[in-house]
Amino acid sequence: MERGLRATPDFGAQTPLSRSSTQLSLATHIDSNGGYVTRQPIQVLVIPFRRTSRGYRFGVLHRADFDAWQGVAGGGEGTEGPSEAAARELGEELSIDGRVSIIELDTRSSIPAYFFEQRSSWARNTFVVPEYAFGADVTGHRVRLSEEHTEIRWLSYETASQMLTWDSNKTALWELWQRLTTWED
Repeated sequence: MERGLRATPDFGAQTPLSRSSTQLSLATHIDSNGGYVTRQPIQVLVIPFRRTSRGYRFGVLHRADFDAWQGVAGGGEGTEGPSEAAARELGEELSIDGRVSIIELDTRSSIPAYFFEQRSSWARNTFVVPEYAFGADVTGHRVRLSEEHTEIRWLSYETASQMLTWDSNKTALWELWQRLTTWED
């Protein structure tokens, strides 16, 4: 398998993190089913893409709660690591079930912790939350948006880059596009 490409575990799979409990600083919140979920101070970003006869098309999602265009995003829950969180968020926000190919990107960003409701439950020295970026090949998968988004547009790299709101999303998109087009024969 090429560098950076690997099969994603089934959605919902969890594996222990290799961090100590003081580094995890888990926060607890209630999920949509009324159950308690621990929200870790990590964020994931997933740029979905499709292979088409016109080249690669990247999924850019419009948020329902404010005017922003972005990739799939969310936080780590329980003991899942970044790749498991990415797979779960992809399944939740795009209603994709089954296995998809995930590309783990080198792009990393930091988000100020004060943007997160769970901040007060994390360790006092949690000032920024690391964001881990991924690409996901959803070619052939049916996509249904969750209530978090109002629209998804499948765009060329150039158009998607112009539409994205956040710089971290633009950087991750650029890296993904480079990896995809550099690996083409």
